[in-house]
Amino acid sequence: MKRRPRSSLVLALVAASLALSSCILDGGWATTPIEPAPPGTDAAFVDVSCPTDNFCMAVGNTEVVTHTRPVTPFVQVWDGTSWSSLAFTPFASATTLGHEARSVSCGTPTSCAVGYTWFSDEGEDQDAFAIWTGASWTAVPALSSQAPIANHDCAPDGSCVFDVYDWGVVLWDGSTFTQDGLTFWASPAQMVCESMTSCRGLSGASSLTWDGTAWSTVDDLPVPSTIWTGLACSSPTSCLAVGHTWSGESTPRSIRFDGTSWTEVALPISGADRLRSLSCSSTISCFAVGTIAGDTSTADQEVALAWNGGQWFRAPDPVTAPDGSLAAVSCPPGGTTCIAVGSATVDGTTVPIASRYDWVDAPVA
Repeated sequence: MKRRPRSSLVLALVAASLALSSCILDGGWATTPIEPAPPGTDAAFVDVSCPTDNFCMAVGNTEVVTHTRPVTPFVQVWDGTSWSSLAFTPFASATTLGHEARSVSCGTPTSCAVGYTWFSDEGEDQDAFAIWTGASWTAVPALSSQAPIANHDCAPDGSCVFDVYDWGVVLWDGSTFTQDGLTFWASPAQMVCESMTSCRGLSGASSLTWDGTAWSTVDDLPVPSTIWTGLACSSPTSCLAVGHTWSGESTPRSIRFDGTSWTEVALPISGADRLRSLSCSSTISCFAVGTIAGDTSTADQEVALAWNGGQWFRAPDPVTAPDGSLAAVSCPPGGTTCIAVGSATVDGTTVPIASRYDWVDAPVA
């Protein structure tokens, strides 16, 4: 059965379901069409990275409808106008059963790293990553054994820092790996890097800094131990983070850093609502995306929050399709757009979706 007509219907539903009514901050979400996944598969974006307004790389996975292996990563690139597919070349061996993309980070349009897991028929799944140079992929196998990548961040100088579940922080200087030995057993870390000698991170109730030689860890966060899902620093003295705590029930959290200390900031969501991703283009322009929890009579719905330098507030909801879910958002430094990606379910089929937020005028704190 061919799925392309259904994909066309999905795109039509996506476009029709978005209303650009009263636009907060003189902007609004606009649906970005993407190419459908290969026929016979479900597909979903899992992450996106935009180093500029005219370049974003989004990664996701396709899976046979029966939800059995092999899982196959796919990559699409945004040029400021449209999406196009980019052939992905992961590490492969005689024992490879498939691959699963987990994260992407681009320091520049010609320097992107895709973190993924490759499945072995020997039962030892391994994490790895591939570097995009702007012309080709370089596959780098086996960061560790049986430990998937939680997330990573790459700086414009081509260096990257990886948080590998139950294994630790791994540094990549563009040619070699270094395992730092800092391991987050309680929860994965969120990390951002300006360069190989300057990174900041959060894990649980601790803040982390990297000076190129060693990590320092301080239990100085003003909230209980939190599962952090987003961290963005638009300058050395301006950072925001989002996540959620769990103590019988989920509570969304946000904190900010002013160069001296972290403080908690109020969110216009509560209860079981969750934010999954955060990105900032400047100190007064940030976006977070996530889900407003439904109840017995209503389904979960997407939510977008905007930061104006002083507070969070609800932005126009980026509703892209029925049963849609946004997994990640990226706003290029100094840029005027944000791209959010995820997936939606239509007629039992999962399809990748993307939304774009355009700044008409700079937000005012």
